[in-house]
Amino acid sequence: MDVYKHTIEGLKLEGLSRAGTGTCIRLPELGICFDVAQGLPFAIPSEIFLITHGHMDHAGGIPYIVSQRALNNLKPGRFIMPHELKKPMNEILNTWAGIEGFEYHYDLTGQSPGDIIDFKPNLQIESFKTVHRVPSQGYILKQRKKKLKLEFENLHAEEIIALRKKGTPVEDIVLDSVLAFTGDTQIEFLDVSPQAAMARVLIMEVTYYDSKKSIASAREWGHIHLDELIPRLDTIRAKKIVLIHSSQRHSRVEVLKILDARIPTNHRERILLL
Repeated sequence: MDVYKHTIEGLKLEGLSRAGTGTCIRLPELGICFDVAQGLPFAIPSEIFLITHGHMDHAGGIPYIVSQRALNNLKPGRFIMPHELKKPMNEILNTWAGIEGFEYHYDLTGQSPGDIIDFKPNLQIESFKTVHRVPSQGYILKQRKKKLKLEFENLHAEEIIALRKKGTPVEDIVLDSVLAFTGDTQIEFLDVSPQAAMARVLIMEVTYYDSKKSIASAREWGHIHLDELIPRLDTIRAKKIVLIHSSQRHSRVEVLKILDARIPTNHRERILLL
C-alpha cells in the first residue's frame, strides 16, 4: 500500500489504512502514531503509539516496532492501548523476546475511555469509547492554549499590557481539541463519545461505500457504511473529516467518485480520503 501524506488544518499526517490489510497513521512533527498495522518502518521513530484495538491489521506490528527500536538504539516505545489488551500483548512480546533471544524493553499502558495522559508540556491525550467487536477506544489530542479572560476581551492592548505589569492574570489555560482518531467502530461512537465529533480534525473509519456491502453487514463486523455517515454530517462539528479503512472491494478512484456523487455539496470540501 502507498503511504499518503497530507497537511490538514496545519497538522502533517502520513500513513495508510486499508480494511483487513493495515492501519497506521502518524503525526511526524508531534511524534504520535495511531495504530501500527503490521509494523512499518516510517512509524518506528514515533515517541508514543496509540493502539485502538487488538486486531492484527492495527496492532500486529507492536513486536516489530519494539524490536526495531532496540536495534536502532531508541528508547523503549510507549504504547497506550485498551486495558483488556495489555496482558495478552505483554505475553506476546515475552514470547517474541524469547524467539529473538534478547530482552525487550517497552512501556505498555492500559487505559479506559475517559483516561487522560499528559504528552509534552502543551499536549494531552484522552481516550474515548468506540463500538467494535472487541475492546476498543479512540483518542483525542488536545492542546493547551492561552486565551484572554472573558472580562478583558473588550480592553485595548495597552490596557491589557498595563494589567500584566501589575501582575493581574489576564489569560486562562484552555484545551483545544485538535484531532480525534476512532480506529474501527460502528457509527454509534458519535452517540457514546460526542466529544470526538467536536475536534477540529476527525479521522474516522468508513469501510463500505455502496451496495457491495449492506449497512447490516457493516454493522455485523463492527464497521461503518457511508449510508450511515451521510445523515450525521450536519451534527459533526469537525472542520475536516478524514475517512480511513476503506474495504479492499473499493479502489481509491472508485471511493472518490462515490464521495463526489453522494456527499452533499455543502459538506464535500470537509471530507478527505487518506
